[in-house]
Amino acid sequence: MAKTRDELLTTPKGQIVGKHQLYALLVDDAGVAILDAAGNEQVIEIKAGADGKIQTSSTVVGSLAKEPFSGSVNKEHTFTQPMNGFSISNDGLSSLTFTIGTDTYTVLAGEVLSLLFSPFNVVTVTTTVAYRAWGLV
Repeated sequence: MAKTRDELLTTPKGQIVGKHQLYALLVDDAGVAILDAAGNEQVIEIKAGADGKIQTSSTVVGSLAKEPFSGSVNKEHTFTQPMNGFSISNDGLSSLTFTIGTDTYTVLAGEVLSLLFSPFNVVTVTTTVAYRAWGLV
């Protein structure tokens, strides 16, 4: 069962699950999120290695939602700082696409998609339906 953000911040075993990834929010013994020098929450990626053993990323990956925006028409959005990931919720009844760099992704009606990328500043949303989106640092 999915946990709310507040539950994640108060649960030492809090997990954030992506469509194809599993992430863990780093917390201290009191269940309080560990922050970096810039005040960003810290999240690590967890995956199974080729040997079947669990591996964690050695570096912290996209962790904090920043610079939300929304709309229902095409938009090129430039973030004020490099993002490591992007999340979008398609609130409409038909598909939309977004492009980062040269890669274009389709988001089906009613789908929420959250992916990690190499650092980027610009995303282009192509749509005629309502959406909500945000970057991840």
